[in-house]
Amino acid sequence: MLVIANSSNLIALAKCNGIKFLDILFTKVKVPEAVYIEICNTEKNPETEILKGFLSDKVVKEDINKYLIRGVNLGRGELEAIALYKILNADFLLIDDKKARKIARLNNVKVIGSLGVILKAKEKEIIQQVKPYIESLLKSNIRISKELIKKVLQLAREE
Repeated sequence: MLVIANSSNLIALAKCNGIKFLDILFTKVKVPEAVYIEICNTEKNPETEILKGFLSDKVVKEDINKYLIRGVNLGRGELEAIALYKILNADFLLIDDKKARKIARLNNVKVIGSLGVILKAKEKEIIQQVKPYIESLLKSNIRISKELIKKVLQLAREE
């Protein structure tokens, strides 16, 4: 299975030590060049360095301008990720932003979020609990709604 990833999700997974799940759960992980550039230009922190190494062989450099959706208020990385999903006929788009997810779904893109990856890791018995990963994210600057946390913990049977 091929997943195309967006920068905010990669950063979130790196912050909670869940980035390794991507290589375990998916046969291929790819990012458009714009996402890699966003990550490299992110404030220098341990996650940035981890992600540079993780993504070193996962960057796709392709002119996707003709595939980009015009008139949509999304970032370049999100737009390129949606376009790359279409070009490579990916299985999932890893994206959390609510607006970007809505636009992706309108374009028949199958989405998964950061917490969805962590939940899949539990379903595949890679981890025992999702709660420690959520707690780790909450200690960082990652924002997660209480409703989403509740839903994920219910799905994980950890309420």
